[in-house]
Amino acid sequence: MEDLVSIIMPVYNVNLEYLKMSIDSILEQTYQNFEFIIIDDSSDSFCSNYLTTLDDPRIKYHRNSVNLGVTKSLNIGIELSKGNYIIRMDADDYSFPNRLSSQIKYISKNTATAVCGSIVRDLESNKIIYKYITHNMDELKVLMLFGNYGVPHPTAIIDRKFIVDNQIKYDDRFTSSQDYKFWIDILLKDGAIILKNKAILKYRKHQNQITSSGKNSQILNKHVIMREYQLLNSIELSDSEFSVIAHFVEGDFKCSAKELSNILDKILNESKNSQYIKYNVVKRVISRLWIFVALYKIKQKKFDMIFHKRFLAIFNIRIIVKLFRYLKTKSR
Repeated sequence: MEDLVSIIMPVYNVNLEYLKMSIDSILEQTYQNFEFIIIDDSSDSFCSNYLTTLDDPRIKYHRNSVNLGVTKSLNIGIELSKGNYIIRMDADDYSFPNRLSSQIKYISKNTATAVCGSIVRDLESNKIIYKYITHNMDELKVLMLFGNYGVPHPTAIIDRKFIVDNQIKYDDRFTSSQDYKFWIDILLKDGAIILKNKAILKYRKHQNQITSSGKNSQILNKHVIMREYQLLNSIELSDSEFSVIAHFVEGDFKCSAKELSNILDKILNESKNSQYIKYNVVKRVISRLWIFVALYKIKQKKFDMIFHKRFLAIFNIRIIVKLFRYLKTKSR
């Protein structure tokens, strides 16, 4: 008996051409035992009218009486779902025909996995959008101190029993970056989050996808989540120290190597008091981040981190080769 899968797609005033393509990519999956939960977040008539014309018994259409936003709509979708697994889908992306079959095959055989995602391809250029992640969950818990290193949200398949049993849902304080907090909550319950290196989805990048105010809100939400997680792990940075770390992981290297090194040392020392992350893993991850950023700065013809004693102390040719390959992938 095939597992029932619940696909959740929030929709709000999406271009009908994109929406139809996205919906068709789900309805035409090779794996057919699914329910397709479409949450219409109080769209205008042009969008809602189209959704109500869809005639497929697998589609479960729900319309919010008022616009609630993506986060609350996702939680509604989870409450309505009945499948063993939940799959995320955005209303303007494209899922490859074997997406469901490949993801279900993996997660059903790897029962310790709570979430599985994949790298993605750009819908227009077809180029791989690479996202670095580790399969070591102790390392991933540490990486989350510095930003969202979880799987790309639209590619996720989630073990529904795991999140229900652990009472995990999307934190509706956050209208964006909700996946960052969601991944953290799963990791804190010892759920494994795995990234597969084969694309199952094409992601649509919009030139004006996020407004200036929306972008600021997204950054603010990300920083609130990051800081809360740091505090949970007994890491208390000043506002200026946090700003350095936040900009550092976003590729904005305005601080000196010495200043950054001092803050990383503080994170390392304070992590000794955490009940969730391990000191030796924090040390290893910080070393790798330092090497990565140092190599990235070389491309900008900035060499202060390369000549810093921290780099010389952790020099490892295997890591250097690996990260150079990563930089090459990023530049494609």
